Amino acid sequence: PDEEKTTTELGINMKSAILEESAKSYLKKTVARFQRNPLVPNLHSTAQRKYDIFCRNRTAELYDPFLALVGFADFGKSKFVEEFKACVPFPGKTNERTVGGMVKDGFLMHGLVRYAYKGNLIEECRKNGKEHGLRVVCTQMGDIW
Repeated sequence: PDEEKTTTELGINMKSAILEESAKSYLKKTVARFQRNPLVPNLHSTAQRKYDIFCRNRTAELYDPFLALVGFADFGKSKFVEEFKACVPFPGKTNERTVGGMVKDGFLMHGLVRYAYKGNLIEECRKNGKEHGLRVVCTQMGDIW
């Protein structure tokens, strides 16, 4: 019985490690795409300047500690889409706006996404459409939090 339990635990740990490495690979690709084109439609000019600086100086590893705490998602079915419509940061048609980043099943935010909200930039991790992990905000006042 102890050997079976150990084998099962080993299998779970290996699957978890593979999932984590896969998630990190997808995040790196998305961050690289964001760095190549940091322009976000409808963003205040001050927020855009701060986001440009943020993009140049960050890496995908920024998200690792947060995803380690809340759990790495399986981004295997996600793909990068330059622009699509989604209801963020709140549900409802009145919150529909242009979003860029990772989606699965054609419309469900799943991975790293970014969008403008009231002139501010929001870049965050999503899992099955819901917030999951770190959110970075570049405000029109020049702050990053």
